[in-house]
Formats: sequence, structure tokens, C-alpha cells
Amino acid sequence: MERPGPAVLARPLTGPVTAAPGSPVALLARLDNAGSVPLELTPSAEAPPGWELIVPPPAVQLAPRTWRTALIAVRPGPSVPAGSYEVAVTWRDAFHGVSAPVRFRLTVPAIGRLDVALLESPAYVVAEGYRLRFVVRNAGNRFERIHVQASDNLGLAIRAQPGALRLEPGQSAVVTVSVEVPSALARTVYHRVVLAVSSEDDPEVRAAAAASVEVVARTAPLRAAYRWFPLTATWTSHATPSGPGLDWSLVGSGRLRESGDGTLAVDVSSQAARLTYRLPWLTVTAGRQPFSLSPLTRFDRRGDGLDVRVRGGPWESVLQAMATPHGVGLGARLAYALDGVHDASLQLATLPETGEVVASATARITPWQRLYLEAEAGCTGRLETGCTSHALRTDATLALAGWSLSARWDDREAGYAGRPAGERQREATLAVDLPASWRLSGTVREALSGAPGSGTAATTAEHRLRLTGHRGGSTGLSLELGRREQASEATHVRQRMDETRLYVSHHMDGGALVGQEIAYARWQDLPEGPRSASWGYGLSAYLPVGAASVGPFLRVERPVEGEQTGGFHLSGGVQWRWRLPRSISIAVTTGWKGGPTAEQTASVDLRYQPPAAAGLRLTLQAARTDVSPWSWQLKATYQAPLELPTGKRPDVGSLEGRVVDADGAPVPGVVVRLGTLSAVTDRDGRFDFPAVSPGVYYLTLRTGPVEKEVWSLPQTPWRVAVAPRQRLQQTFRLVTPARVWGHVEVALDGRTPGRSGDAPATVVAPPPVSVGDLVVEAIGDSGTRTVLTATDGSFSLEGLLPGVYRLRLRPEGLPPLYVPDPAEATVTLSPGERRHVILTLRPVVRRIEVYEGGELVPEAPAP
Repeated sequence: MERPGPAVLARPLTGPVTAAPGSPVALLARLDNAGSVPLELTPSAEAPPGWELIVPPPAVQLAPRTWRTALIAVRPGPSVPAGSYEVAVTWRDAFHGVSAPVRFRLTVPAIGRLDVALLESPAYVVAEGYRLRFVVRNAGNRFERIHVQASDNLGLAIRAQPGALRLEPGQSAVVTVSVEVPSALARTVYHRVVLAVSSEDDPEVRAAAAASVEVVARTAPLRAAYRWFPLTATWTSHATPSGPGLDWSLVGSGRLRESGDGTLAVDVSSQAARLTYRLPWLTVTAGRQPFSLSPLTRFDRRGDGLDVRVRGGPWESVLQAMATPHGVGLGARLAYALDGVHDASLQLATLPETGEVVASATARITPWQRLYLEAEAGCTGRLETGCTSHALRTDATLALAGWSLSARWDDREAGYAGRPAGERQREATLAVDLPASWRLSGTVREALSGAPGSGTAATTAEHRLRLTGHRGGSTGLSLELGRREQASEATHVRQRMDETRLYVSHHMDGGALVGQEIAYARWQDLPEGPRSASWGYGLSAYLPVGAASVGPFLRVERPVEGEQTGGFHLSGGVQWRWRLPRSISIAVTTGWKGGPTAEQTASVDLRYQPPAAAGLRLTLQAARTDVSPWSWQLKATYQAPLELPTGKRPDVGSLEGRVVDADGAPVPGVVVRLGTLSAVTDRDGRFDFPAVSPGVYYLTLRTGPVEKEVWSLPQTPWRVAVAPRQRLQQTFRLVTPARVWGHVEVALDGRTPGRSGDAPATVVAPPPVSVGDLVVEAIGDSGTRTVLTATDGSFSLEGLLPGVYRLRLRPEGLPPLYVPDPAEATVTLSPGERRHVILTLRPVVRRIEVYEGGELVPEAPAP
């Protein structure tokens, strides 16, 4: 039925739509003209904040009783939060006063996405540390806690700062990666650094970016020609009023051979010695070490012995032999790994004291990435009597979203592994992440030593609740509530302690840090015994002052309940630190403590630690009380790198030489470059490249700002081929180049002597001549140099090596009827000499002779 007058209807053809952040979405609507007059509809659209209307609704003309579909396209911004949204479109005919609205429902899901891009990177560095800058962006639409990790291909010391980020949707942050390059780099390498970021809440959300930097070697150190074993030697001397003492140690790890996977670790001191040799499938340790196979077969004993560990495929076996003052202990372990996260093992050991056998079995399983389980059961006994005591240990960890749960159980009976009393320990910790960077955790610990009712049992129970977080980014807060109960059957003492601690740390501008701690503790003998309580306040600060820093600290304690109430117990002090030039630092600390027995302390710490060199540390400590005089201790520690050569490398050659001046005197300070290597001549003018990889190189010299005025014999770049085990020697003589300058002139009085009886000859004048653009050659032992004359005939030959040269004008280009006279000029040039030479062009003499009685007859034309 036709409606009279204008009428328009609109409805969406697109149902509820899921829109991904940053992706366009198409929407369709149907418009119907249900009236009897034609309509001209003009649209207007409203999109939510952060949305983009990329295809606006079209204007529509509708005849009576017709319909039409309209297409609209919108795109939510990349940082639009998850939720439900609405896009409203209204078509209006202003002339007829009718309109038709339509609303589209869209849902944006929560999406995590991270982007990393390289912001700044050097193209190359010369054996020195450098920095890279990356920009990390939260490209999703949810808040992200981001873990940052940097890795490289050379194993250099690298550090990413900051190591963790908290970014809102669309927010970006800059991460700086610092790289330490060893100064003794022996060859040019390409360093590749990868910065990887991942979401702590969803490890599947990750991104990475890489940078490649060429690290050019600065020198060719002597150590590159040998195989070296690195060690660090330390000597510590201490003196007290009772007497002096001296300790020393040698610690290091490295390869004994250039090829091969075996490494040796050395740890030798004045108290003990231990050597460890490692291969991919074998590890052998000899010397002082603990007697341990697993947590249940870990004994609190150290002795001299041998530990052998063999790995092959999924199997691993361990054999131990240990000598202690109580006897010899033997142990063995056999383990099988299924896939790296599931394994099982069996351990057997004999006790040195009694000869009893301790056996245990361990199983470890990680069914998925956030769940970890481990259990071990042990048994002690003699072979003829069987198991006499047992032990059980379990450990589990579960992490799920912002929750984490860890539990541990350890139960050992009396007599297990030679223990006189049984032990039982259990612990559980539950933690949850709260909004706004807060974390709440609770811990329960219980321990039992001995058997209840034996008169020697002791129990400990502890419960703690902790809330930590940050406020404003620069203030950290920590609130801890705890209760600890102890009971001992031997002393019949049962006691409970309740405490509350609040810790606040605040970072101020300029690097200052202030920390405060407020604590309340209360002790009570159970069940209804006397009680005592006290509260305390602690304040500490770190205040940088130029190249120094000041760190004052203060502690106040006051009993508020019990026998002693009222009055304060004060303690405090201050620490000064100075960092001086040449890697020297000084720290001075003074402190005092009040109470029934007052105490004063003082210490001075002096350190000298230059980069990659030996270090020295001096420490003086002193203390006194009201009832005792000053006591002191002086300690001096010297630490230095020490390397022992294990043989010369067979795969490299060497090149050594000298740089001298024209008189044969040495020239120090000349930079000699061989490929990517470089060296500087010493006071005798000597340089040395002790380790050069086989190949062809070009050697160059750099003598300083005036290098263009100095030449070398032989000339550089100097080509040299180096073979393995080959030792080459070469002397380079630096000379100041000579110069030949002059001009070309023309002689116009050319005559030739007459012959006897001849009639005089009439000389014909030569044609005009130009002395510009003539080619002058200087031919010497080092080669041929050429130059063109100027318009006035002048020329100059620069940078000639000392020697004998033949100067001449090239015949090509000489003017006709002129010849050089003489044909060549020979000059001998000394270093730095400047010689002036004149080259002469003389005309060719032409004569007309007339003889008496003669007749000039024209030459007949050619046929």
C-alpha cells in the first residue's frame, strides 16, 4: 500500500561485526523510499573516538517505491581498547523534512602486538665499545608488561637498558644496548645484535629487530700469534694486632689447544686446589670439591677427590671418589633425559664415616611451560640390613596468568645419611599480580627437627604476607606482615614473634635515592608468658654530589612493652665515596651505635682499577666500644691478569720491519696498516705483526699531518703475500720528495759553420712557435713522470723520489722545424732537493746556396 507524502526507511544489512584494531570493516545498509515523492538523501555519520571513516556514506537519490544499498567502511585505530562500539549513520531529505537513522554494532577484541625498530646504529667502530638504540612500540590495544633481552653472535658483553617495560596501547619507549668490545681484538669482525621483546603475560606476543656493525681491529697483539691460557692472580695480605697473613689464588678457564672442544678450568689457592677439564661428552674434576650427587645426597662435607661425568645422547653418568678425614666416600649417578624437560635419575653413595649406602631416585617433569614438578625419594642402609631410614623431597611450581604458586616438601628421618635427628621442612608461596603494578604474596614455612616427644625436637612455623608495588613510577612501597613461632623441647621455650614492616624508597631528580623503613616487632613466651615489643625507624639516602656521593643512614629503636620501656637506641653513620681520575675510587664510612655499650666504627676503602689491567685495593677497618680499646684490620689485595703461552699457532704468518728516515735514523710513531690490522712504530722505528692470516695484503704508512710530503722506499701501498709459518721482514725508508721545475725557451740565432770553398748560406727565419702544452718527461729508476708545460713554457714535477732522472721533451707535439737541444738533460736529485732546469728548442737550419754560372731550372711536373 503506497504511503502518501514522503517516507524513508533504513536498516542495517551487516550484523554484529568483529573489528580488528587497524583493519578496515565494510558495513552495508538498505534505504527504502516508501512514499510517493522522489527523495534526495544527504548522509551524516558518527564514529567512536579513535575510529576512522575511510569510505563515507554516499548521498542517495530514490524514486518513489524504490530501494538502494549503501556501503560504508570504517577502521578502528590500532590502539582502540577492547569493547563494544556503535557507528551511527542518518540520511536526511532537508526539503521534505524526513530522515532515516541506522546503527551498526561492532566488537573490538583484545589484541597484543609489539613492534621493534632500529633507531640508531654506527656503521663501524674501531675496537671500542659502542651503543645501539631501538624503539619498542606497543602496537596492540591492551596494556603490556614487556621483557627485553639482547643477544649477539660473538658472545660479547652486552646490556639492554631498561630490561623491562610497561607500555600503554600505542606508547613507545627507547631501549639502549651497550656493547663492550675487547681492546685486544685481533681481526675485523661483524657484530650482529638482536633485540627481542616479549609480553610477560603472553609469551606468544613477541617481536625482534637486528643491527650489524663492523668492528675493526686496532692492533695486532702478540698474543694472537700464540695459544694462551688466561688466568687471574690475586694476592691478599692482611694485618691485625695479632699478626699478619698472606693468601693467594689463581683462577682461570680456557683451551689448551687451538683446535678441539676441550677446556680446562683452574682454581688454585693457598687453601685448596681444583682442576676441571670439559669436553662435550665428558667432565672431569679433581681436587677440593663438595661430595654431592643430588639434593638428598648432598652432604655437608668437602674433600679431595675425583668427579667424572659422562654424557651421551639422553644418558648421563657420574662417578665420585672423595677422601675426607673420616674416610673415603664413593658415589655414582645415572640419569636419563626424555626430551630435555622430563628426566629420571638414580643415585648411590657410601658415607665416609660409617660405610652405609645412601640411595635416591629423582623424577622431573614439565608437562607444560608454566608447570614444573620434581620429586626425589632416598634411603640409607647397609647392604645386609636393607633400608633403615627414608627421605622424601618434592618441589613444584605453577604459573598461570598473573598467579604463581610454589610448594616444597623435605622430610628426612633420623639416621638418614648419617644425620643424628630427623628433619621435616615444608614451604608454600602464593603470589598474584594486582592492577597498577602491585603484587601480593603469601608464604607459609614450617620446620621440624627431631622426633616429637624425644626431648630434643624443635619446631619453627612462619607465616608472611607481603604487598609490593610502585606509586608514580619513582616511589616503591613494600608492606610485610609476619608471624614466627619457635618451640624447643630441650629448653622448654616456646616463643612467638609478630612483626610489621613498611619500606618506602623514592628516586629523586639527579639520581638521589631515599629509603625509609618502619618496623614494629612483638615477642611473647607461650602460652601466656611475658611480652615485649619495640618499634624502629630507619632512614638511608644516596645523594650524588658531582664526582662524589654521600650516603647517610640512621636507625632508631625504642622498646614500648616489657621490662625495658622508654628511651631510644640510636645508631647511624655516613659514607662518602669519591671517584677520582685514573680509575681511583675512595670510600670512607663512619658509624656509631648507642645502647648499654656504645660502639664506634670507621673504615677506609681505596681502589685502583684501570680498564683491563691489574687492580689494587686497600681496606682499613677499625672499631671500639666503651669497654674495649680500638681494634683494627688492614687488608691489601692485588689482582692482575696472567696468561701462560701453550704454543705458537701454526696457521698464521708474521711481518716485522723498521721505518727509518733518509739518513737511516729510526722514525717512531708511524702508524703501519696491514689490511684491517695496524701497529705503531716504537722508539727504534720497529713494528711487528706477529699473527697475520695467510693471504695477500697491501701495507700503508701514516706519518702524521705532513704525510703528503713524505714518501717511502719501497713505495706504499706495498703488496705482500703472507703464507702460514712464514716470517717476513722489510725496512721502509722515509724520504722528502724532490722537485724539478723550469721552463722551455726558444733559441732564434741558429747558425751552422760554413764549409771551406762554399759560398755563404742565407738563413731562413723559422715560423712562430708556442711553448705551451709540450710534454716533459722525467725518466728514473722508480718510473716515468710526465707533465704539460704552461702557456709561458713553465713546468713543475712534484713528488720525485731521490735518484737520477733523464729529462726530455717528448717528440710528439713539438712544433715543426724545431728540435730539443740537447735531446736529454740528466739530473741527480737528493732528498728534498729543488732543481731548476731549462730545456731549449732550436730551429732546424735551412740554407739556400747560389753557385756561379748555374741556372735554376724548374722541376718537371710529375707525369
